[in-house]
Amino acid sequence: MSAITPTSFGLIWTTLVLLSFGQVCLKQGIGSEIIPLGKTPLHTVVNIVRRMLKPKVLLGFSFYVVGTFIWLVVLSRTPLSIAFPLFSMSYFLVVILSATILHERVDWRFAITGLVFISLGVSLIGLSSPPKQEGRTARTGESVAARSHQP
Repeated sequence: MSAITPTSFGLIWTTLVLLSFGQVCLKQGIGSEIIPLGKTPLHTVVNIVRRMLKPKVLLGFSFYVVGTFIWLVVLSRTPLSIAFPLFSMSYFLVVILSATILHERVDWRFAITGLVFISLGVSLIGLSSPPKQEGRTARTGESVAARSHQP
C-alpha cells in the first residue's frame, strides 16, 4: 500500500467536500429548531426521525453515503495513519461553509489560530510517517520476494 498518490489525495478531498456539504445540509435541514427530548427514549427517537425526513436532512445523509463509499476506496489505497489526519482538513472547509452559507458568526482570530494548529499537527503526522522501503517488509526488512518463496 503506497503512502499517498495524487488519485488518493483527490479522493480524500472529494470525501471531505461531500461530508462538509453534508454537514451544512443537515444543519440547514434542522435549522434553529431544537429537537425536544421526549418523556421516554422512544419519544426522543420519534422526534429525531421526524427531523430526519426533511428534504435538506435527507440530502445531507445522501452526501454522507456517497462520501463513505469514496472513503472506503481511499482506505483500500492509503494507510489510515495518513488518510485520517488529512481528513481533519474538513475543519477548514466546515468553518468556511458555516460562515458563508449558514451565515454563522465566526471569530476569525480564533478560528484561523485553531486551523493553523490543526494544519501544523497534520503536517507533523505526515512528516513522521516512515518512507516505504521498496521490496521489503516494514517490520523485519526481509525481502518480500524471499519471504514468498519460503515453504
